[in-house]
Amino acid sequence: MEEFPEIKKLIEENRSILICANPSRSSLDVILAVSSLFYTLKKIGKVVKLYPENFLTNKPFFPFPLKELKNLILTFKNPSFFSEIYYKKTNDTMELCLLAKGKLPKPENISILIPEEGSQDIHLVITVGVPSLESLGDFYERNFKTFFNAPIINLDNNLDNREFGKINLIEDYPLAFLVCRLIRQFPIEILDRYLAKSLFLGILLPLQEKKMQENLLETLCFLKKYITDFKDIKETILQDFSSKEKTLFEVFWRAMEYTSKTPFPIVALKKQNLGEFQLQEKDLPLGIRLFRERPLFLPSILFMWESHASSNSTKGILYSPQEKHLIELLRTFSGIKDKERIFFSTKKDLTSTKNLILGMFHG
Repeated sequence: MEEFPEIKKLIEENRSILICANPSRSSLDVILAVSSLFYTLKKIGKVVKLYPENFLTNKPFFPFPLKELKNLILTFKNPSFFSEIYYKKTNDTMELCLLAKGKLPKPENISILIPEEGSQDIHLVITVGVPSLESLGDFYERNFKTFFNAPIINLDNNLDNREFGKINLIEDYPLAFLVCRLIRQFPIEILDRYLAKSLFLGILLPLQEKKMQENLLETLCFLKKYITDFKDIKETILQDFSSKEKTLFEVFWRAMEYTSKTPFPIVALKKQNLGEFQLQEKDLPLGIRLFRERPLFLPSILFMWESHASSNSTKGILYSPQEKHLIELLRTFSGIKDKERIFFSTKKDLTSTKNLILGMFHG
């Protein structure tokens, strides 16, 4: 089910879109939110303009090269003509093949638009982190007619926002999280490794010492499926970590799962997960402490790993502020309770243990 059908409809129906960022908010997480929105709109064939024009230039970090991103839009009237689309690309040419049912469309029903050469009219405005239109200063005064005529989608995490848009999405979350929720209204094919990394960093950076919320964690786990290179993430999020701490975070992050089947994320580590990075069981306490406390700040999480002595036995720690979760685990496994955590062990292998716990809390 679509979360924001009105926003999706406005974006789909309007070709030329102006993104307005707040000139006084240029921290990396805001830049990543704006660049992710810019990149997405370009990918779905929109003519995109940006204020301030230099908001995304000469910045210290980008997961994707925005300057190289151009789009060309082919429009066919009566798209029901076509049943399948193929393309073939070489170093010198690109062929686009559209298989038609029945008659082919006439040439006058086919148009090509190169956005940079198209109309300068703005059909839709999206503001990101802008508390009021007046905060845009002279730009708002000079373009008053545009802001008056075009519908405005207003995205902000400042609850003092004046709600000047036709649609106002004002919530106390990272701006990149709001942008990600909009992007997920469109076909999943537009999400690539560049966009996933940008949104991931944009969500994680501003959290600081706030406790992770379930919807943010679900989104991060959704995005991580598209991220194969953790170098930028480790250097940006974990810049104060030692080399070993960065490695531990990556190992734990790759192994983490979070679904609706459990009330907490699960990190299940096999011996080969550790061996791949030259880690041992004795390194796990440091990794557990870092992963739970920085930068995710997870109040509830379950860690499990194969025992060094045998692959047919599993050790684990459950952290949870909810007493009922701890008690439920103690009913099944032998363990020791210490405040808001339980140390437990079982003679079952890692997969069997995880499935048992999934059934325990999902059932």
